[in-house]
Amino acid sequence: MPILSQIFDDEKSLGKLENFASKNGAKHYNLKTNAKKIKLMKTKKPLCFKKYLYVNKQKIVLFEPSFPIYWKVKAFFLI
Repeated sequence: MPILSQIFDDEKSLGKLENFASKNGAKHYNLKTNAKKIKLMKTKKPLCFKKYLYVNKQKIVLFEPSFPIYWKVKAFFLI
């Protein structure tokens, strides 16, 4: 979500992020939308991401965007 948020912010389209990430797919497949929401927060400094994730003794290289990310998930809650 931080990366998607940054992309939508860069394109001046934050108002379309919720539909893109949460509603359009459910509507297309006639599913209920998720009852959980998240709160996003824009930071002053870019986020730092881990380069690797270890799962079952395997090293997984994580995606690293080529642009700075200033958005993070601040909270989860039920609506």
